[in-house]
Amino acid sequence: MFLGSKIAQQRKEKNITQTDLANDICTQNTISKIEKHNVPPTTKILIKLCQRIDLTLNDVFSDFSQPDSDLNEQLKSIERSLYSYNDNEAKQIEASIKKLSKSQIEDEDLVQYQFIVAFFKFRQGQFEDAIFECDKVLASTHSAKDNVYTTLAYTVKGDSYKKIDKISKAEYYFDIADGFINNYKLTSKIDYNSIQVIFICNQLAKYYVLTKDFKKTMKIAKIGIQLNDQLHTTYFMNSLFNIAFEAGTELKLDPRLIKKYQQFASLFNEYNGFESINA
Repeated sequence: MFLGSKIAQQRKEKNITQTDLANDICTQNTISKIEKHNVPPTTKILIKLCQRIDLTLNDVFSDFSQPDSDLNEQLKSIERSLYSYNDNEAKQIEASIKKLSKSQIEDEDLVQYQFIVAFFKFRQGQFEDAIFECDKVLASTHSAKDNVYTTLAYTVKGDSYKKIDKISKAEYYFDIADGFINNYKLTSKIDYNSIQVIFICNQLAKYYVLTKDFKKTMKIAKIGIQLNDQLHTTYFMNSLFNIAFEAGTELKLDPRLIKKYQQFASLFNEYNGFESINA
């Protein structure tokens, strides 16, 4: 849920008027709608507003900042941290995984736990182990096409084979993931699957850049960007716009469009740096 009140509170604490906050970004009326009626602006505007008053997107979306009140929330928190993984967090994530007792995990959470283990192996560069752990996920989901963890496991398997230069095997699993994305229905509701689906888009698009299939690259990157824009999220946006810029250049698209992709990639790179400083 978008919390316009957080922007109002921070703005007032910094003694900034609505007009000053809006300056060169949007209109004062837009700020009023954001603060009074919790109406989220476009992602580009929201990022600039947050930068101006030292907020992150985590601060203004309640779905991102709920405490981990039970095992399910702990699993979500660990999985989310793996999507934004950096090496400095490895020990903390590993400790969080080890704290989870497998005997505590209910059947409905087991697949998520198995995927977390597989994903962590992948993030650590243990690609053979990641492939083995992904097979456990697929055994638990019975490779059901409507289970997002099936597609996540195929994606990580494909990426693992890509990392060890077994491209023909990578192609097999990425083709399955591609089928899932092409049949995925965009919704107007933020749910936990959003980050998972956009991650799949990002990894698929990277693979298609590697294989120089730039038409597929552009198609998949645009799905990821569209989903982010629809949900007012920023998952992997710097990567997706960089990929769209590279594919657009190769496809010789309208130079104005290519420049726009480049500008957005730069904006999100800048925002990610800002967010890490304020984390």
